[in-house]
Amino acid sequence: MAIIAGFALLVLLATTHHGQFLCLAPLRFLGRISYPLYLVHQGAGFALLDRLRAAAVPLVVAVPITITAAIMLAWVISTSVEWPAQRWLRARIAGYQRSARAGEINPRLS
Repeated sequence: MAIIAGFALLVLLATTHHGQFLCLAPLRFLGRISYPLYLVHQGAGFALLDRLRAAAVPLVVAVPITITAAIMLAWVISTSVEWPAQRWLRARIAGYQRSARAGEINPRLS
C-alpha cells in the first residue's frame, strides 16, 4: 500500500508546481532512455553481472559497473535507433497529414 501511495504522490507532484525537482537533468535523461533501459537492463545486466562475478569481481564493484553499462547501452540504443526512428516516423506522418489536408491521394496508401 505504501508503494502505491508513493507512486500516486509522485504523479501528483509531477503534475503540479511542487514537483520541480523532477525536472532535474539526470532524471530527464533517465526518462528519455527509459524504454531501451527497460528492454536491456535484465538480459544484458544479468549477463554482465554473472560474468563479473565469475571473474571474482566483488559485488559492491560489479553492481555499479553493471548499472553504468546498462545505462550506457540504453543511451546508445536511444541515440542510434530509437530517436532516428522517431524522427523518420514523425516526418512520414507529417507528410501523410499534409497530403491529406491538400486532398491528395497517396498511391502507396491506396
